[in-house]
Amino acid sequence: MIHPLAAGGALGLGAALVLGAATSRGLLLVAVLLMQGLLIARWHPSLAVPGAAGGVVVAGVAAVAADVLVLRGDGDRPLSAVPAVLALAVLAALVHQLARRHRRERVNASLTATVSVAALAALAAAVLAVQESDGGAPLVQLTAVVSALVVTAAVTRRRLGAPAWLEPLLVAVLAVGAALVAAAVTDLDLLPGLVVGVATGGAAWVATLLVSRAESPQVALAAALPHALAGPVAYVLGRLLV
Repeated sequence: MIHPLAAGGALGLGAALVLGAATSRGLLLVAVLLMQGLLIARWHPSLAVPGAAGGVVVAGVAAVAADVLVLRGDGDRPLSAVPAVLALAVLAALVHQLARRHRRERVNASLTATVSVAALAALAAAVLAVQESDGGAPLVQLTAVVSALVVTAAVTRRRLGAPAWLEPLLVAVLAVGAALVAAAVTDLDLLPGLVVGVATGGAAWVATLLVSRAESPQVALAAALPHALAGPVAYVLGRLLV
């Protein structure tokens, strides 16, 4: 079960992303770093695996490196350097496991957790890449709004005890509604907005399911993971459709 505070966290993070996209790259970077920080800090505790301290360092460095490289990279291929960051993160995660001296149990689980959170945190830099690509701020804002609303709808549905089948329906309705509003108030075309809205809403919903089924669900993770998963989806579809 996801704690109700996760909805507030997701809405706050979504508001920060929307504001950053509308104002400056610096503020958007701060919002992305906050999202990545929440994700990294609560990933290992959510999975109840050891090696959290080293995992935070590996994933944190990967996230910051990805952000910097995206902002300084080629405008046509802003994510071109991220695969190299991911490769180095895997090597760093292996070194971290070799360097662990205390409580070296569950090495495979710890390694998997560290590599996965490093990959998710680095790929969350796709939000910055969306801002730099065609579609720009409207796509970032649409993705942030949809992700925040999906978390809120999921939490509300589960707290009210409504049927489970209602959740994907709510996700679709909210995604379509947000895309219609985005098309009306920005220069984003309706069809790409609908596709991006529904796809990112689906990614955010999958994130809420993953968090709810974790061994120890974390409020911060429930707020940040939907935004982190939606970012790469928005980037890929934005490049294809916008």
